Amino acid sequence: MKNLPEMNYKIRNQIEDSAFSIPSNIAEGHCRRFLKENIQFNNIALGSIGENYTQIFALFYAEDIDEKWFNEYDKLHYSLENKLLNLNKSFIQKLQNNENWENDYQLKETVQVYNDI
Repeated sequence: MKNLPEMNYKIRNQIEDSAFSIPSNIAEGHCRRFLKENIQFNNIALGSIGENYTQIFALFYAEDIDEKWFNEYDKLHYSLENKLLNLNKSFIQKLQNNENWENDYQLKETVQVYNDI
């Protein structure tokens, strides 16, 4: 994690693990090639986003992270979370319209969310 202060190895490891879990779950869901599984793994990624935010917020609350750093992180977190939520909404809409993976799958959106991480 760039610019995080020196901290306990265990805390730093938990933050890194939750951060790496986000793109890993997005990729795993995408590679399964089924919209329902993609949604499921995107939801797991959203859980990791929440976990990571909680860890960073705890450090901010304990005054281990300054407000400027936290505010920048908060903007990035908010953007990524909303992009992933919107991607899932588009997948759910495809399921409701009985569309499948092959019909106009929004790979471009998945790549954009993944690149934002």
